[in-house]
Amino acid sequence: MITLPKAITFDCYGTLIDWESAIQQFFAESLDAKQIGYVDPKTLQTEWEEIQFHYIQERYRPYRQVLETISRYERCNSGLAEAGEGRPYYQYG
Repeated sequence: MITLPKAITFDCYGTLIDWESAIQQFFAESLDAKQIGYVDPKTLQTEWEEIQFHYIQERYRPYRQVLETISRYERCNSGLAEAGEGRPYYQYG
């Protein structure tokens, strides 16, 4: 007798969603809006992913916290931070 699966899952980032192009486009648009031409969106995306990877290896954190902390960290490093936006407490490298 064949048993049908109850659920099928797979990683949608890179399969259904072109995550890398989308985040690079977001960074490019954000950099253009702030007239920051000296930061390459692809380099920014690569750095963002590397820092995020190290951050999630430390201990469990809700994904919302991961995105907020690493996004704010990258905004501060790239010049995209809003006036008065403080650097998150996170030391990388």
